[in-house]
Amino acid sequence: MSEKLYGLHPVSEALKAGRRRIETVYVLAGKRKSHAPLVRLARRRGIPVQEMSRQQLNNMLPAVKHQGVIALARPLPALGLEELLAQTWRRKENPFLVLVDAVQDPHNLGAVVRSAQAAGAQGIILSRRQTVGPTPAVARSAAGALEHLPFCLVDSPKHCLQYLKEQGFCRIGLHPQAETCYHELELDIPLLLVIGGEGIGLRPSLRRHCDRLVFIPQQGRIGSLNTSVAAAVMLYEVRRQRWISGGPRRG
Repeated sequence: MSEKLYGLHPVSEALKAGRRRIETVYVLAGKRKSHAPLVRLARRRGIPVQEMSRQQLNNMLPAVKHQGVIALARPLPALGLEELLAQTWRRKENPFLVLVDAVQDPHNLGAVVRSAQAAGAQGIILSRRQTVGPTPAVARSAAGALEHLPFCLVDSPKHCLQYLKEQGFCRIGLHPQAETCYHELELDIPLLLVIGGEGIGLRPSLRRHCDRLVFIPQQGRIGSLNTSVAAAVMLYEVRRQRWISGGPRRG
């Protein structure tokens, strides 16, 4: 079943990554200059490109900021957990995965995906029932990063945590009442970062299966950081420590 992927960056990155089948690309008529690289890429891959009026695009996706680009595409294929782990262990650096549980806002999940990909995470694990899936809205908020970050869906995050411990991962959870500050741990190790949802945070059943819980110190009157902001802080602490160990890398 196809879905409507929208936005200049998500569609462009989907074309570059080649992980999903794209059937047709629709672009706003009269925008040849700004959309030229995307159109050339689509045509090199043999994908039909059709110009449409703004009203026609708006009718395809009402009340959505599509930036004059919509693609009819197959959903991104999910990996199995074992396949995702096999990919991470083949890398030359320590494995670094992110498990997201109970995040319902696609904009939050998209922001987490974007930060995870930029910070060097090698994959993301999503709770199938509690977390919004890799939808076009998530892809739009991730600005194309979803196309480059392998992911898998799990029915039981708790069993996933147990399995990853058996595979040699240290499971670090973000929790505001934790006793350890996030930068006090050694993070250049086989690592699973566990992120909870909006409002409820990390569920008790998952906290119990983490090896360590960490908090992000805050000042001011706001009680807690947004889920995606807290995740970004932690993700870049992992990246910082790995830069120190292996030297900085751009891109």
